[in-house]
Amino acid sequence: MTQSLLAERPWQTLAYDIVGPLPETASGHTYLLTVVDHFSRFPFAIPMTNKTHASVARALHRGVFCLVGPPERLLSDREKTFTSGVQHELWRLLGSKCIHTSGYASRGNGVCERAHRWLNANLALFVNSKKNNWTDYVDSILYAYRTSICSSTGYTPFELVFGRKATMPPDLLYEIHHKQLSDERKRGFSVSESMRDAYRFVRLRQQRVALSNAERRDASRKQVTFHGGDVVIQYDPSADTEGPQKYQYRFGQPKVVIRRNSDNPNVYYLKCPKTGRVTVTNVDRLLKAYRDNLDLGEPLGWSKPAQTGL
Repeated sequence: MTQSLLAERPWQTLAYDIVGPLPETASGHTYLLTVVDHFSRFPFAIPMTNKTHASVARALHRGVFCLVGPPERLLSDREKTFTSGVQHELWRLLGSKCIHTSGYASRGNGVCERAHRWLNANLALFVNSKKNNWTDYVDSILYAYRTSICSSTGYTPFELVFGRKATMPPDLLYEIHHKQLSDERKRGFSVSESMRDAYRFVRLRQQRVALSNAERRDASRKQVTFHGGDVVIQYDPSADTEGPQKYQYRFGQPKVVIRRNSDNPNVYYLKCPKTGRVTVTNVDRLLKAYRDNLDLGEPLGWSKPAQTGL
């Protein structure tokens, strides 16, 4: 069943991912490194020219760590750039622990995935016809995200990080922000007490939201278990690219289950009988393969052509 990764304060857990490749900009940027704080939902987005280990490390160091410090935990998917031993050692030296989601389970990094959808949808409204000026709008769109109320916390990311509401254009015009601060002083509010109450409220709210989401997902989920030696087929959108998409077969050739991951029971190691290649995947992408004979033979659904005499 699903488990939630809850944070108790800002910058305790940072989730990061890469968007791209995107249309190349005039400055040569083709990727966007996104980083989201699990507690406050405060986002960062750093353009990159490539997604090598060095580029990702440099972007995280300059764009995030030098501003807020290294976090306790770094969450990412199993992108090769993120799982390298070099990067793990670098984060260890900074005092951060690396955590990776299950293979092919993007919802494990749902905080980043939701930020991606929001960012991409808004970028699409402003980019030119060639889509190659997206870096011009990233910062403005991030500010809009940071100053919007998040349903999971009940606060804006800006408010949870800086302890005050962001100054917006109407505030400058009508001095609403100054009036709010004056009212708080009259009522004897202190920033530290307000932030402590806000953090307590956010922790409780996120726990309720996480529990509700897990219950909703698990209500329709059927627990499936495979054992070593089981023959399965794996979901693979690239297995069939012929004809209309609705008629394409979405599963590859049968594979054999080697073992189950001891740390994450939703992850399985599979071996291809033809190539001997071992892959790692999430149980959600597997189906049991039913066969009529003991050997694996040809792919399921394949039938030997009838022989005709000459």
